[in-house]
Amino acid sequence: MPSFPLKVPGEPMPFVADGVMHFDGRTRTVTPVQRFAPCTLEAWVWPEEYRDTGTQAVIGSDIPTKYGIGLGITGVVPFVEIVPGILKGTQPVPLRKWSHLAGVFSEEGTRLYLDGKLVTKGPATRAEGGTKFVIGNIGLGNPIDYFKGKVRAVRINQGERYADAFIPVEQLLPDATTVLLYTAESVRGDVVNDFSGKGHHGRVERGFASPP
Repeated sequence: MPSFPLKVPGEPMPFVADGVMHFDGRTRTVTPVQRFAPCTLEAWVWPEEYRDTGTQAVIGSDIPTKYGIGLGITGVVPFVEIVPGILKGTQPVPLRKWSHLAGVFSEEGTRLYLDGKLVTKGPATRAEGGTKFVIGNIGLGNPIDYFKGKVRAVRINQGERYADAFIPVEQLLPDATTVLLYTAESVRGDVVNDFSGKGHHGRVERGFASPP
């Protein structure tokens, strides 16, 4: 059975099917949230493929030559991007299986988690704004490093949500520090409604990258 919904010739790949969002390596969701820190970024992801020489950003805010605050997979391993630099784990993110990725960007440092386990840590990011967070791509003005696979949910919170190892919850829900929460149930056409209650609705953009 294919892991993506069947594509009708001449029709775009369905963005939502089987209760999850499908990113085809050319699609992203643009949020209205200006990047900020300290924050926590997290998502449930199902990668469709590895890209030996490329990065697949699940959440990004990269400005070319200036880096950003983001989370995803580079090669086969998880990564977080900070201003300026990239921190990588060493354990591969499994293909065609649900995994939980989380990046905690605190005032003391940055931590990367895979399925609730700390995989690497490093210095704090600079808290620079100037661009919006996007889902499924490295940055609003940087049309590269698109994610290919399924996303069940994406959540952005103010501050440091995780300080130690944790057990990821299957269903991400909003709380007082949540500034954005997207799921497949959020999507209405090209509009992605924000379930955080903050009104940070996004929009789906298709076809920006070259075909993979």
